[in-house]
Amino acid sequence: MSALTDDEKAIVQKLAEQYEDVAPFRLKSGDLVVVRKCNPAERSRLVDRISDQKAGKGTSTMSATMKELTLSCVVYPEKTAAKGLLERYSALYDKFANKAYELAGGDVEELGKD
Repeated sequence: MSALTDDEKAIVQKLAEQYEDVAPFRLKSGDLVVVRKCNPAERSRLVDRISDQKAGKGTSTMSATMKELTLSCVVYPEKTAAKGLLERYSALYDKFANKAYELAGGDVEELGKD
């Protein structure tokens, strides 16, 4: 994986100052994508929709739910360009949604359970 250029480092730093927790990704195409953590309302929507889907109550699919979270949490490039990249590499919806959730504390290791 290639390192960030100085310009990209500046972009990521600015976004980190604005959003606190961000994660940069380099696509095989060379494009930079930056994902921020999901906020509490986005997390609640995600959990509620997944719960509804499991209970057979939801009208939203898992795919649509992950897509919505991803589009909310991709902060670079701008939305139109991000949508284009995500349509070209559709599996990234899940990867980026999972990263947004992880940045919000959704991926922790419990200690002392030996």
